[in-house]
Amino acid sequence: MMWQHFDSLDDYCATDSYRQWLATWHEPSWPVDTWIDSEQQQWQWTPRQHGLTRWSTRLAHHLLASIAVQDHATVDIGCGENLFASAYSTVTGVDPRFTADAQLTDSWWQHNQGVWPRAYALNSLHFVTEPQHLEGQLQRVISTLASQGRALVTVNRNMIPQADQLWQLVPQWSGIERAVWIDTPSNAPVDGNCWFWLKR
Repeated sequence: MMWQHFDSLDDYCATDSYRQWLATWHEPSWPVDTWIDSEQQQWQWTPRQHGLTRWSTRLAHHLLASIAVQDHATVDIGCGENLFASAYSTVTGVDPRFTADAQLTDSWWQHNQGVWPRAYALNSLHFVTEPQHLEGQLQRVISTLASQGRALVTVNRNMIPQADQLWQLVPQWSGIERAVWIDTPSNAPVDGNCWFWLKR
């Protein structure tokens, strides 16, 4: 497993891989006034700017491109309002509460084992009471993958008690081909600050 560390989201967005992706990226037709690389860039805004600006980050699109969701049938686990399905025709959204293509239930997990070429969960699976419980969430995502399938999971460490333990725990877990740890921000509700690339 490759376990990478970056001081900040800004530092990650300065990498060659991100800049090369950005040079060819085309923004979706979302009701967005301002696109920024990561949520860290809006810290300098005034409260008025926040109130008047419809903004979104590019980072999630970069992460999704890293597993080629545009080329494969993909499930968005915990999709919320299912916004990414409007940007990618390959995406099917599932969520326990919001209107989605399917409701995320125990039955859904049972009936979708080994089904999806691609899967992702953006800040939707970090609601655990102990850091070691995150492994079970990642394994659930892996269980949905077809043979040779790949997945991406992002989490906000601020939502996980004693999240610093993840640095020692994650290398012991199976099915992870790459993980990224971002120091700043420690609370990243939009882009997450710990990312996992998973494989079947």
